[in-house]
Amino acid sequence: MSQLHLLRGSQPLSRLHRVHRHLPRRPDWSCAACTAAWPCPTARMLLRHEYGPDRAGLSIYLAGQLFDATGDLLWLAGGRPPTPAELFERFLGWAAPRLSGTTRPRVSHADGRNPAPLDTRSTIMDVRDAARRWADAWSQGWPARDAARIVELQAEDGDHWASMFRPYRGRAGLRAYVEECFGEETRPAEVWFGGPRVDGDTATIEYWAVTYPYDEPVTISGCTVVRFNADGLVAESRDYSHSTEGRHLPPTALFP
Repeated sequence: MSQLHLLRGSQPLSRLHRVHRHLPRRPDWSCAACTAAWPCPTARMLLRHEYGPDRAGLSIYLAGQLFDATGDLLWLAGGRPPTPAELFERFLGWAAPRLSGTTRPRVSHADGRNPAPLDTRSTIMDVRDAARRWADAWSQGWPARDAARIVELQAEDGDHWASMFRPYRGRAGLRAYVEECFGEETRPAEVWFGGPRVDGDTATIEYWAVTYPYDEPVTISGCTVVRFNADGLVAESRDYSHSTEGRHLPPTALFP
């Protein structure tokens, strides 16, 4: 049995560490702590940490949750019920091993020394999920000039480099930078983000944006290298971009 349920059965949620409060609430299968669809990002992080490399055990546990949730969610569905594919991806698909891999095989050195321990952060939380949340926050927060939506994903001490010559320190620095940029934009930006390319605890995400500083269109093409901490928050982000005057839409094959 998962430690999530052992913890829940032994003491009230208010007494648990905050990460252990992210438990399913029936019958709608929302998270008891953050109200997101369960398993929410924090619950996924905790489950990965609990099961470690035992992905088979994690999948068996999640299959049981999927069985229970299917009946509840089909019963609650007032309109279009969730499809089998949607249910699978929500409960099981995210836990499957990534073919691209986030760890490298351990090999012994010729002199018999053991290699340095692998970075285990990629097994504690899903970097791909964290990167998608980051891209979603920017793709929705940028046109709406919603700085809070973007800044809340930054760690308190997470630095943002608008370029390698313009560092903004910590969450407060990112907030100042974003609010400064949004203050110049007089019309909603048009933005496109590509899928993340993940390596360990780092993801690279391409983007394209048409912004309107002082009502004059400027097109930006760039990518951001984002490193996440074990909580799925941005520990460091480095932006690389080019801009040109005018409104230019991205190539159709770049952001399908």
